[in-house]
Amino acid sequence: MGDGQRASGGGRRDPRTDAELVAAAADGEQAAFAELYGRHLDKARAAARSVASNAHDTADAVSDAFAKVFHVVRGGRFPEGAGFEAYVVTAARRAAIDQVRLAARTVPDDDMHDTEAPSTDARPSERVVAVENAALVARAFSGLATHLRAVLYLTEVEGLPMREAAALLGVTPNACAQRAVRARARLRQRYLQAHVAPGAERRCRATVDQLGAYVDGGLSPRDLAKVEAHLAGCETCGHRVGELRDIGTVLRRAVPPASIDVAKLVRPADSGG
Repeated sequence: MGDGQRASGGGRRDPRTDAELVAAAADGEQAAFAELYGRHLDKARAAARSVASNAHDTADAVSDAFAKVFHVVRGGRFPEGAGFEAYVVTAARRAAIDQVRLAARTVPDDDMHDTEAPSTDARPSERVVAVENAALVARAFSGLATHLRAVLYLTEVEGLPMREAAALLGVTPNACAQRAVRARARLRQRYLQAHVAPGAERRCRATVDQLGAYVDGGLSPRDLAKVEAHLAGCETCGHRVGELRDIGTVLRRAVPPASIDVAKLVRPADSGG
């Protein structure tokens, strides 16, 4: 519905656009947010229903989502240029996902498999490396520019389609996709830099420095042979390669959904890469 003027009930109401209503609500006009609520309730409910397991959870998710969005709007923190519909739909889906995750943690189910948790079949050394690498990814993520963290969080952690992430960021889907590629490259670069910091095993440093190019297939035959020879005898670096090849999964383990205030990330980004 975007900036449409028709309320969910079908009657023609406030002629202002969504952006104008958001501005009015930020100034304390309760009727403006009530109009936004009526205008986008159906879309928010549909988003929550696509995730929630029942009508009660759907209603709770929608209520929670609008409450959080209201708090963001009244606090003057609604991202400039973002579409209200995309924002509230995302909030509703996130709220429903949070409920599903909470239910999965509190009601054990032998048929459910937590793909984000390190496997209990892994050896202790492998689990330690996995935890350490997740911490390094989290640190690398926090060091990225805000607009790069925003696109990674929305697409990798929250799992939003590129079009929805683009709407929240106020850019085109193509620009969003390009930014996501750039962000993943920067994240991987910072992750590798963390591995060669003081404290890393000296014998691994030269190899770690080339793992990015190794994963991308960009090493010369000579360097490729050296890296593969090292990997054949180094379980730790072998695990690092696996993490690099699926950096998104590691990021989701290191930075879980709903752990970050999205409103702070999706403010208009600077034009830097």
